[in-house]
Amino acid sequence: MFGKFGLECVMKIRNYTYIVECRDGKLYTGWTNCIEERLRAHNSGKGARFTRGRSPVTLRYLEILGTKSEALKREAAIKKLSRKTKLELIKGSNLEKILEENEIRIDFFPIVCYDGTRCSQQTEGAKMKFDELELFPAIMRGIKEMGFEEATPIQSKAIPVLIEGKDVIGQAQTGTGKTAAFGIPVLQKVDPSNKKTQAVILSPTRELAIQVADELRKLSKYMHGIKVLPVYGGQEITKQIRSLKGGCQIIVGTPGRIMDHLRRKTIRCEEVGTIILDEADEMLDMGFREDIETILEYIPGGHQTVLFSATMPKPILEITRKYQHEAVTIKIVKKELTVPSIEQYYYDAKRRDKVDMLTRLLDYYNPKLSLIFCNTKRCVDELTKELSDRGYFAEGLHGDMKQAQRDRVMKNFRTGKTEILIATDVAARGIDVDDVEAVFNYDLPQDDEYYVHRIGRTGRAGRTGMAFTFVKGKEVYKLKEIERYCKTKILARKLPSMDDVTVIKTEKIMEQLEQIMEENDLSRMLDLIEDKINEADYTAMDIAAAFLRQALYGYEDNSRSHDDLFDFGDTGAEEGMVRLFINIGKNQRVRPGDILGAIAGEAGISGDLVGAIDMYDKYTFVEVPREYGKEVLKAMSKAKIKGKSINIEPANQK
Repeated sequence: MFGKFGLECVMKIRNYTYIVECRDGKLYTGWTNCIEERLRAHNSGKGARFTRGRSPVTLRYLEILGTKSEALKREAAIKKLSRKTKLELIKGSNLEKILEENEIRIDFFPIVCYDGTRCSQQTEGAKMKFDELELFPAIMRGIKEMGFEEATPIQSKAIPVLIEGKDVIGQAQTGTGKTAAFGIPVLQKVDPSNKKTQAVILSPTRELAIQVADELRKLSKYMHGIKVLPVYGGQEITKQIRSLKGGCQIIVGTPGRIMDHLRRKTIRCEEVGTIILDEADEMLDMGFREDIETILEYIPGGHQTVLFSATMPKPILEITRKYQHEAVTIKIVKKELTVPSIEQYYYDAKRRDKVDMLTRLLDYYNPKLSLIFCNTKRCVDELTKELSDRGYFAEGLHGDMKQAQRDRVMKNFRTGKTEILIATDVAARGIDVDDVEAVFNYDLPQDDEYYVHRIGRTGRAGRTGMAFTFVKGKEVYKLKEIERYCKTKILARKLPSMDDVTVIKTEKIMEQLEQIMEENDLSRMLDLIEDKINEADYTAMDIAAAFLRQALYGYEDNSRSHDDLFDFGDTGAEEGMVRLFINIGKNQRVRPGDILGAIAGEAGISGDLVGAIDMYDKYTFVEVPREYGKEVLKAMSKAKIKGKSINIEPANQK
């Protein structure tokens, strides 16, 4: 008599005032005594006249009141508010908590869909095993080798629907496993015996295209005959054409380069059964809408169109209405937009003090890998130069760089040769490095969602992470908006003093010494120290203090001898090399050839053995073979370059 869910509503009658967001972004305020039935009515076209033709609707705000009269009064009050005030009301509420505490189930009926069909909305908690998805054994073998057992919520929901061949709109935040969510179904459907192109995946950036292709190759490692090819601008198109002529079932590329190949007819779409738009919102923000629509027109009818996006702005909805047929929407609602294991702090910083504050934090926390976000390309370049001049292993990444440069920078960062990567938001799309321990918002992000994307780069794979944000003046109000959006707390922090930095460095050195004492036989070293104490007028404590000072501050005495036993440690050089610091640079009108000639002449080694020479305004870094490091230091300690006395020492060990 009550229908499938009517009895539940009768048993739990309450009075609600609510706000829903329509498909076109309009907000509607109403009241009801059964929110489940009311939302079903809105999405079936039988709700309020205002929402008809604007469905689906998304529940954004909910208040539970005692009586119908109170609910109606509250509805009237909210309706009088401006849109801006309503959005602030929405941001300040905790909808997920209200639904959970009051046992309101909203996952059994359409909350978000674009054509009136049923769709899924699910919180991040729900997971299932890959074994339950009935995938090919070869794919399962690849998944297990990658170390995955449980599918993420977006994968659990999307994979079965995509394998059925339905059009899908997937909405989930960064780091939820979207690549595998569409990649596994593509591999499940592709025919290895057919060498023609069967799937095309569009990505906004070169880095993301390469990352997606790499993940697909890992997943298809045991599927013989599958070829995945990334195509993007900045790489010679002739090489790509040669690869395409050999046959390629899956192509991953940026819209511009895919367009070039379609015009040249080097990519043919007769056999394409699936086209996927990854990070669709970013592609539209970058101005690719016309290219995307042109590419979609090339694909023959009857294909599957899949769209994944973190947000759903109006242009995305227009594309879905035009190019998708009976699409199923899968929206993953995060219980928290940020990762709980990330410690988040902010510092009040004037622009002129930012670099000094940044270096102080880098010295204090000493993260293994760091990501620094700037809002402009110019800021990326300036900060990269400033940190490099101060001896940090930092490199920049932004859209104006050539592809070869971008590839080199990312390779260095992934391998740890570059410890600090400075990037803009768009350039950072596709960066997938698990060991990032700290994220710095050098500039406050211009969009609340960018903050989520930024700090999501740390604290991955069960690790803890740190996020630091610099704000100045009125930017603190913007930071409060971000807090409300993320439903998190960003704590104010006092900058560590130089004494604090010294203390923390000392603690880390002591920890390293404890490990050395536990794991090594030090009897030979003890004999050497004992002999030195017997020869000279100082104690073992004096020697220990000298070693500690040396570890903290490096080598400050130009007259020091290099004949003593010296362990270079990790100076940031390539394997088998050591990186040396020289206190002259471009400002002294010195060229790389002068450095090379001096080292070859003074140390008596071949110039061919000398590695990279990185010259800056006031400093120069040069790499030499580790076995010649001691000889070069000794030979160059009294040398002059272009008539100028120099100081040479091992590069700063970070």
